[in-house]
Amino acid sequence: EMYRCIPAKKSSKHNLKKYICLRPESSLELDHLKMGHYTNTQTKAARADSLTLGGVADDNVKKRWKLHRDEQQLQGKDVDMPLHFADEPLFWDHSELFYLNQRANDVGIKPMFDYVTPVNED
Repeated sequence: EMYRCIPAKKSSKHNLKKYICLRPESSLELDHLKMGHYTNTQTKAARADSLTLGGVADDNVKKRWKLHRDEQQLQGKDVDMPLHFADEPLFWDHSELFYLNQRANDVGIKPMFDYVTPVNED
C-alpha cells in the first residue's frame, strides 16, 4: 500500500478525501527543495545552517501534528478546531511541554499535555 486515505471532515464543503503517501522520498525531496534556497542565494554557512535547522525542526513539528490529527480522524474522533487553524500545531516547543509534564509528575499532578513528542537522544 503506497497511500493512506483520510476521509473528508464532517465540516468539509467539498467532501474530498485526502491521501498521504507512505513513501518517505517525496517528503525528503520537498524539504530539500525548500531548504536548498538558502545556499543558492550565497547565504553565509552559519546562517544557512541555522535557518535550515530551524526550518526543518518547525516543518517536522507541523508534519507530526498533521499526522496526529489525521490519525485521530481515522479513529473516528472529532478534531474540534476552526478549519483555518487545523494545520497549525497547538505548541511548537515539545521539549518544553515534556519538561512541564515531568515537573507535574514530580509533584504528583496529572500531566497537562497529552500529545508530546520530545526530541530523542542521538
